[in-house]
This record gives sequence, C-alpha cells and structure tokens, in this order.
Amino acid sequence: VMREFEVLLNKNMGELFPDDSANEIMTAAEVAILLRVSRWSIYEMVKMRQIPYFKIGRSVRFRHSEIIDWTKKSP
Repeated sequence: VMREFEVLLNKNMGELFPDDSANEIMTAAEVAILLRVSRWSIYEMVKMRQIPYFKIGRSVRFRHSEIIDWTKKSP
C-alpha cells in the first residue's frame, strides 16, 4: 500500500510541478552566466528596462522562458 501511494504521489507531483526550465525563476547571476555577460551588465539592463524582470521584495528575478524569448527578439 505504501509503495502504491509513493508511485501515485510522484505521478501527481510531476503533473503539478513539471520538470521544465521554462518557468524556472533565475537570479541575475544565473542570467549573466546564461547570456555570458557580467552580473553588473544584467543589473544595468534592468536599470534601463532593457530585459524582462520582476521583483520579489527588493530582489530582482527573471523567468527563464522570458529571457529566452527576449534573446530571440533582441537584435
């Protein structure tokens, strides 16, 4: 019974929280690594409102999917 519960729980957790990076929330440092620029450059882009971001309190965060879309649209 316990094993069946674990299998069912894992299946349902996978449906609730799919393992894709599209919705992954990233820090400025992670975005900097992804874009191969400095963290300072990311903060400058935020300051100039050139990159999609949002805030959690005073912290700046980014959605992986929005950054990928933004890179495709940027010249």
